[in-house]
Amino acid sequence: MFGVLLSLAGSILFLTALAMTLRANATSTVPFWRNPAETPVGSVAMRSIGAGLLVFGAVMLTAEGWRWPGADRARRSGDRLRGARPAQPAHRGHHGRRLSALRTA
Repeated sequence: MFGVLLSLAGSILFLTALAMTLRANATSTVPFWRNPAETPVGSVAMRSIGAGLLVFGAVMLTAEGWRWPGADRARRSGDRLRGARPAQPAHRGHHGRRLSALRTA
């Protein structure tokens, strides 16, 4: 969730800096690969901070793996309802007996 908020804040800062630049150059075109004719004070810093927050938020989201809070708990409760979790100890015991029989044979 924190990664989503960071990415959102970074996007807002980045777009605000773009709007400031476009507003300052309302009568001229903003070149694509060069600096605009007029750069507003603070727009470069705002753009840099916004890009950093956007990247940092994206990295946090990638590390989180989009695992939503409660999704794991819901999955586990569904396994219990289907009987997968209660059957595990019995399966482990059966597997252990089978392995020990193979080792002694």
